[in-house]
Amino acid sequence: MTRWAWLWMWGLVGCVGQSQVEQEVREVLRFMEQAERDLDSDKILSLLSPEFSMFADGHRVDHDTTVQQIQSTMPLLQSFHASFQDIEVIVLGPNTAVSSMKFHDVITNAEGEVSTMWGPSTMVWRKEDEQWKMLFADSDHYPVTAESSPTDS
Repeated sequence: MTRWAWLWMWGLVGCVGQSQVEQEVREVLRFMEQAERDLDSDKILSLLSPEFSMFADGHRVDHDTTVQQIQSTMPLLQSFHASFQDIEVIVLGPNTAVSSMKFHDVITNAEGEVSTMWGPSTMVWRKEDEQWKMLFADSDHYPVTAESSPTDS
């Protein structure tokens, strides 16, 4: 079957439930946003597939390293205000989707120092045992300056 034939069939068959998948992934993103604000590493980690990996700021990071980084960093923060903007969800199938967005983070460490960052993030989601799990993420982090901000296009 050609790629175009598959896309045409997906258009006929796959549209059923597509809005449901998009809504579910958007809810998971809001859950993740709130978990970051709550500094709840367990909730954040509950979203990662065991096969998770990411490409962050030009570096490949595997599942175990991500878990270690989240578990060691979150307890050291006073606050983490996460904001996801310009969210788009592309449904690839009944159990698979891609989300893309801009994030804006204001993070206060234990010493009270504030870091403000923004950047693009793309995530691949797969439904595993009736729960949406992040399979892959690609994010770049930029400091907020007068020249660059989360509202830049």
